[in-house]
Amino acid sequence: MPETRFNLLTEPLLNVRLQDRTERWCSLPDVLSLLAQGSVEAFLALQPHQTHAWHAFLVQLAAMAMHKAGLAAIPSKSDEWLSLLRGMTENRDEPWCLVVEDLALPAFFQSPVPEGNLCSMDENSFPDVIDILATAKNHDVKSARIAYSLPQHWIYALTSLQTMHGVYGRGKYGITRMNSGYGSRPSVSFCTDLDWNRRFTREVDILLRERNSIVAMGRKHRDGYCLLWLLPWDGTNSVSIEDCDPYFIEICRRIRLRLDSESFIAYTTSTSVSRLNAKELKGNVGDPWIPIDVAEGKALNVSGEGFSYRLLQDIILSGSYKQNMTQQILPDDTKEGWLITFVLSRGEGKTKGLHQRSIPIPGKIVRSLKRLEGRTSLAGIAKRRVDMAATLSDSVLTLPLKSLGLYGKALQNWLSLLDQKIDEIFFDQLWAEADLEPTESDRCWQRLIVDISKDILNEAIESTPMPGVRRYRLISKAQGLFAACCRKQFPDLDQSSHRSEEKDE
Repeated sequence: MPETRFNLLTEPLLNVRLQDRTERWCSLPDVLSLLAQGSVEAFLALQPHQTHAWHAFLVQLAAMAMHKAGLAAIPSKSDEWLSLLRGMTENRDEPWCLVVEDLALPAFFQSPVPEGNLCSMDENSFPDVIDILATAKNHDVKSARIAYSLPQHWIYALTSLQTMHGVYGRGKYGITRMNSGYGSRPSVSFCTDLDWNRRFTREVDILLRERNSIVAMGRKHRDGYCLLWLLPWDGTNSVSIEDCDPYFIEICRRIRLRLDSESFIAYTTSTSVSRLNAKELKGNVGDPWIPIDVAEGKALNVSGEGFSYRLLQDIILSGSYKQNMTQQILPDDTKEGWLITFVLSRGEGKTKGLHQRSIPIPGKIVRSLKRLEGRTSLAGIAKRRVDMAATLSDSVLTLPLKSLGLYGKALQNWLSLLDQKIDEIFFDQLWAEADLEPTESDRCWQRLIVDISKDILNEAIESTPMPGVRRYRLISKAQGLFAACCRKQFPDLDQSSHRSEEKDE
């Protein structure tokens, strides 16, 4: 037997907090069984930017292992999961160990090294240096900060690196589940509960049920590669995506862990090609969590702005994006739920922020979204509200702010504040007013956002330095411009308000 250390299948390497608030060190089979039992509250060493990588890994792994064994019901016992996971690696444990001395064999998220040595590879001893945040500036999240690393830190870092990273310089290629090398792997899903357990069981069931729809895209059904780190890789050859399981777990970098006086050393090197040959698909590879741009047939990419209300209404309602399988509302979903989004936005050589959002969706809206006419109606309301918000910013508030002498960054800060305040209320108001007649719904929204913009103008007036002799003239001009722009852009609102005032008199 080759020398191995830190076996995820048999050793308790992961610190988990349970629903009863106790902590427990678990093996990987233990984790899967606890999730199936509904017992997990949190993974204590998992960092926020690693959450989707870890969740997706567990769901994909469980779905593939169950399919391979022909199971439909999610096992709840650890020894059952141990058997299923070993079944994925021909009953060998080396692919589940962090350290395997024999370089001809795979280790956890580490492909075999055909050269038989690590002489040409770079070394580092910090798990966060290999992680996806290696591109982050040190004023954001410090790099090389985990001086005393445990195996679980390396487990999470390897999962994040190999399943979430994009291009990072010459010879460092990214994953195939993003629409470009400098893109990101976002997640958009619907769930009836926010905890780890319900999301896990729900999405494993969905993946099992939807396998055939992914197979129809051209990948093999049962004999495809599941765990790409099992295959030797010298950095010069790519794997065809048609040879992969629908839910394959990929790798994008050559890396190998060794121990030096009980401290981990990571050996890394560049490659001349990406591990998967699928660049032309632009991320449209059947990822269960990524919506697909209908017009261009490519995976959703999220900018540094994150999941704004404009983007989200486009994803949820407009039809511009094909829903992914975990985003869909199921026939038996009748009560309230949440739309859960995640992305670590990336650019060329940098990260642009971690964006997470959970939007509550009332039961009546959940039921409405299951019907075509309900979704179409909501889409129309949402689109009009987005357009009105844009009109308010561009054609109502901008001119009065400029009259106060605000330009460039100062102007943009006030407009961004308006956008932020609209973002905070957009979906709550959309859900609450979904049953109103279109004209009344539009007026309610106009009144609300006009009041918000009026408050912002007043804040700008209070905080902007103005010459004393001209102060009241400038204020009067700004307020007059605001009123005139409102009358021009929202004439129905102005007439409605005028009639209301006359009635009160």
